[in-house]
Amino acid sequence: RPNYRKEEHRWGHGGAAILDYLIVSGGEHYPSYIEGNAETDFYIKTRFDRDFDNIIPGFLIKTLEGIFLYGTNSFVSSAGKINISAKAGEIKIFKFSLAVTLNEGYYLISFGISSGNPSQELIPLDRRYDSLIIHVGRALQFWGIIDLGASFKVYDHELIGN
Repeated sequence: RPNYRKEEHRWGHGGAAILDYLIVSGGEHYPSYIEGNAETDFYIKTRFDRDFDNIIPGFLIKTLEGIFLYGTNSFVSSAGKINISAKAGEIKIFKFSLAVTLNEGYYLISFGISSGNPSQELIPLDRRYDSLIIHVGRALQFWGIIDLGASFKVYDHELIGN
């Protein structure tokens, strides 16, 4: 797949395997370039080798230097409202959607699938760290890494004191 990194670090206790991924941004599959702030979908295709009452897919974005910029999972993203079970032999596809509010640069994407109770300790089944690299671009860059979306206004001097 485009942007795949054979240097990924893969680990976990087994019972499930992340088989594939898909990135869609601006209607393009596996884009070589993602425009900053573009709504982007990250799909994770997973096969289950055992039955699980509660599985939690996850997703992480890091800088090339290893700084965690954003990580989430199905429990956090759904505010605890989604419980996913799986049967041995099943294949499921999970999707995380977000606006990529990053500055111009290259970023590492990691995927994971865990089981267990999210309010306690999760058991990693398959983790694929630094599996792929994305290139984010911007016509107008800012300082830093993440666009926090500040707004700006100008007021007359009477607004604050004399």
